[in-house]
Amino acid sequence: MYLNKSAQYLQKKSSEVHPILKARFAAWNFILNDDSSYLQKAEKTLIKFNEKTDFFVFYARLLWTFLPVKSIDCLNTLNLTEIPAIESYFEKGRTNVLMLTKAINSYLNNDLTEAKSMFDKFDQLYLGYDIVNEKFYANWIEKLSNLDLVS
Repeated sequence: MYLNKSAQYLQKKSSEVHPILKARFAAWNFILNDDSSYLQKAEKTLIKFNEKTDFFVFYARLLWTFLPVKSIDCLNTLNLTEIPAIESYFEKGRTNVLMLTKAINSYLNNDLTEAKSMFDKFDQLYLGYDIVNEKFYANWIEKLSNLDLVS
């Protein structure tokens, strides 16, 4: 019921909706209905790199939390050369969580070299705006830290 009401709202207000809310809706639509159509629609509305970052970080974490999902293909569309200049602590945290997200995705895709490369760019001092999910990230940080032992 609430997912349907959200869908109606998002159809009317798509350009005004924050990327994190779009990500949550896209993820829950996939988790509950196995429907990725909103993901495809939402991706087209994401213009700025920061919008894409916010969207994909939240989308990926929700899928990894609630589904036995491996890697998420749409994360591979993010071009890291588009990262804007970091001017604040918040922006540093946003970019940092993206590096961790991409490291997790590479790990799940069995690309351990890329996972290590992305994880090496991650700074544990800046978990960023998704800090409320620290336990989820702590498990991954521990797993990715052990890549040093493997290589």
